[in-house]
Amino acid sequence: MEAIKVFLINLPEANQSGLNDDSFVHISVNKRRVKEHHNKVVSLTVTQSGFIKCVLIPFFDSKVLLSKKQLDYED
Repeated sequence: MEAIKVFLINLPEANQSGLNDDSFVHISVNKRRVKEHHNKVVSLTVTQSGFIKCVLIPFFDSKVLLSKKQLDYED
């Protein structure tokens, strides 16, 4: 997850828009007990709406999803 965070804040769109501050993207790990198993839930949270608009959406718009999730993304 740390590598994904670094990847996102180093995207060209983040650098161009000045949103390459790592304080906009947070990683949290929570332990959760499901039945008899202990699972970790890892969340990547973006706290700056501009980062979503200027970095994440253009990044995903430039990619082709080769699954039925493409329709979900387009919605």
